[in-house]
Amino acid sequence: MTINVNTFEKGMIRLDRGQYIDKGNNVISVLHPDYRGGAVGDGVYDDYEAFRLAEDDASALGIPLELAAGRTHYIGSDITISLLRVNSGKIKPGPGVTVTVNGHDITPDGQWVDGSVGGTVSFLWGGVVNAKEYSTLDLALAAIGATDAVLLMPPGVTYTLTANTTIPANVTLDMQGGVIVTNGFVLTLNSRIAAGYWQAFDTSGGGGGSVAFSGHTGIAHAEWFGALGNDTADDTVAWKAVLAAMNAGGPGGTVLCRPGATYQVTTDLPVTGVQIDLNKASLHFAFNGDYEGVRLRNNSSMCNGTVYVTGVTGGGSSGQFLVPVVIGDFLTNTGYSNIRASRLTVNTVRPSGVGVFVTADSHDVEIEGITLPSSTTLAIGCLIHWSGAGITPPTLTTHPYNITVRHLTAGVMTRDANDCALLFISAAHSIHAEHLYAEQFGGPTGPSLLHITAGDLGYEYASADQKALAMQDIVISGVVCPDSRGRAIMVDGRADNATGMPEYPIPAIITGVKVSGAGASAPLEGGVRVMYTADTYIEAEVSGFDHGATVEQGCKRIKLRGSYTGNQRHGVLVSGANMEDCDISVEARGNGADGTTNAAGVFVNTSVRTRVHGCVLGALTGTETQVWGVRVDSSATRAIVERNHCRSLKTGGNAYSLASSTDYESIERFRDNTDEAGETYRGGVTPVPVERRKLAAGTELVVMMGTAAPADGTWAIGSRVEYEVPTAGGSIGTVCTTAGTPGTWKTYGAITA
Repeated sequence: MTINVNTFEKGMIRLDRGQYIDKGNNVISVLHPDYRGGAVGDGVYDDYEAFRLAEDDASALGIPLELAAGRTHYIGSDITISLLRVNSGKIKPGPGVTVTVNGHDITPDGQWVDGSVGGTVSFLWGGVVNAKEYSTLDLALAAIGATDAVLLMPPGVTYTLTANTTIPANVTLDMQGGVIVTNGFVLTLNSRIAAGYWQAFDTSGGGGGSVAFSGHTGIAHAEWFGALGNDTADDTVAWKAVLAAMNAGGPGGTVLCRPGATYQVTTDLPVTGVQIDLNKASLHFAFNGDYEGVRLRNNSSMCNGTVYVTGVTGGGSSGQFLVPVVIGDFLTNTGYSNIRASRLTVNTVRPSGVGVFVTADSHDVEIEGITLPSSTTLAIGCLIHWSGAGITPPTLTTHPYNITVRHLTAGVMTRDANDCALLFISAAHSIHAEHLYAEQFGGPTGPSLLHITAGDLGYEYASADQKALAMQDIVISGVVCPDSRGRAIMVDGRADNATGMPEYPIPAIITGVKVSGAGASAPLEGGVRVMYTADTYIEAEVSGFDHGATVEQGCKRIKLRGSYTGNQRHGVLVSGANMEDCDISVEARGNGADGTTNAAGVFVNTSVRTRVHGCVLGALTGTETQVWGVRVDSSATRAIVERNHCRSLKTGGNAYSLASSTDYESIERFRDNTDEAGETYRGGVTPVPVERRKLAAGTELVVMMGTAAPADGTWAIGSRVEYEVPTAGGSIGTVCTTAGTPGTWKTYGAITA
């Protein structure tokens, strides 16, 4: 039984065998400081002596000293209380006085410390301290001192700072509904914070101020700073505040969003050294001016949610305006590094807008799991683009590098312009991408799912080290679209606005392309288009375009592999000025699908030393629409056609059509080619060169297959024709015995009758 000793006269309490008992022998388990010595409790009279006497007795018996309800005890000297029970009473330490409390037997649920005259209450145990017990944050921190403790901020408690304040590392701040108002000052937290999705800090009222999470590198919520996430309230201030708080402690920590929330923000959000985990929430940037969305800077990341932009620009033309995710600053030529954007859905209402923009010399960037919803305005899913500080011509250009893009997925993107792309790479190097997919893409003006270009200025104004790396190490794997109204691939190495329009080799490796075009409504260019570059390798499965692939002017050492079928005209067209040493090894069938074009599986036009080899041409079964398997035009120079196989042709066609009858310079060599029985094997130049040998004197000896000596052309002594169908009593062939045009030719190698 617990007896309140205030109900007894002092003489009615006695000590019996180590216990306080009343005259009825009931054990008293709590003492009031006024049971002996006469504590007054008016907040003025010094109750030190009464507390000292009561504490001596209470500590001897291990029972608490209780503060009577409604009383404020002024304590004029330092004192230690072993065990305290707060019953709506208060302790008021005098100036410079410390009251040390070793423990509560019941956690206080109210303010019990009056620090108005400059004294403090100190706790020497690790436990929970209720902010209701203290009128100011300074008093609560002074009470805790250097011991490990949790400062509990329950609902209804508001602390307003009166100076810059630091919460030390030994104090865990448990924000359970209470709020700290910065009031123009800085609150520095060297400790951890525990709080849910509710407000904990107010930096907007009372003169502003800020919070610095110097020691908190765990999780923070924008709600701590007043974000509502209802897509109606402007949460900009809250987001700026939480990011500033996280940044103050250096890299580390995560802003974790509330699932299902939509945070409306009206300006851009620079993020440095922080991870934003949207956690299935959305960031809605509602702009009216030249703003960007999330600006990921050094050592930052964002994942697991949606970022979208509405509104209009202020007239600025920079591609980074109204972009949901921006890495680097095009206008200031500033790049950033160690950045990751993953598992995001991004969109913008800006016409010809961009989903993710990487620019300047940003590097060590990972972009993964980006989804682009169906859109009529979105032009580019991911843009990786050089920067020149926004001036023309620039004094220096910088170029992105070490960028990885994985799993870029789009719905129906119907924006139709030449610069539209799912992935657009402009004057960048060391770019690796894989698994690019669009449900439907583009229109007939000429957009490309994958667009790689040397850019307007190339690397003309780049630093020497970046010039040495221009357009190197680009590897793309997996570009898929079942319904492309534009091109599949565009590779363009010419910098049109640079001095002299230089052409850059782009030794990209592009594999795993599987794109179906729009058939009769396909654009004029090929499903794959390569121009003004060198050393590009492309392996693609392309159908339903005008041409399956076009290798055009300025191309050198381009390697084309894969399957090019069911296109309106040629499967592969090689044609253009200044072209050398391109290499074609493909499957081509069902081309000429428009029914009016004399189409080839592979058509070699104006070019030098194009090699067509290892091709499989024509359908294995069914009706074939290709007139030729391989067609070499008279404008070609020294084409190489070898080890190909033609399975079928359109009626009246030739498996191999080799220029005209006397265009000997069009063919370097023709050998080891086959066709199915019943097809017309070869037409055009005859006899046809099968081998060319350079002699020491610089002349060229040519070995040909045919039925007679050439009627034209200039030949060296020793050039010969091996008869395709030798007969008994005839000869093996004919050989040039006098050089000339066509020179003198004599039969050789008599065959017995």
